[in-house]
Amino acid sequence: MLNIRQANLNDVPVLRSLIQEMADYERLPLLITKKEVLARDGFGSRQSSATRGLLWNYVPVLDWNEMTIQFYKKMDATFLDDWKTVCLKGDALRIVASAARES
Repeated sequence: MLNIRQANLNDVPVLRSLIQEMADYERLPLLITKKEVLARDGFGSRQSSATRGLLWNYVPVLDWNEMTIQFYKKMDATFLDDWKTVCLKGDALRIVASAARES
């Protein structure tokens, strides 16, 4: 039986492992690298914006907007060139919405 509960400090090792596996799968660098950082910043009133924001902040940038691209490059941002933006509409959107309701 599935039991959903609020995470606590004892869950940090498992959470860290799941976060790392997701980062590996998505081919993204992991921003929270130590269990101690996750334990310190991921719980309670000290929860940091990095842990609240699911560790990554995706910012869409149009491929022709060179000024914006250079702005982010100066900040040493990671560009996800192997990712594509997908826009669902019409029948495709209805199919995905219907599948989500059924699961």
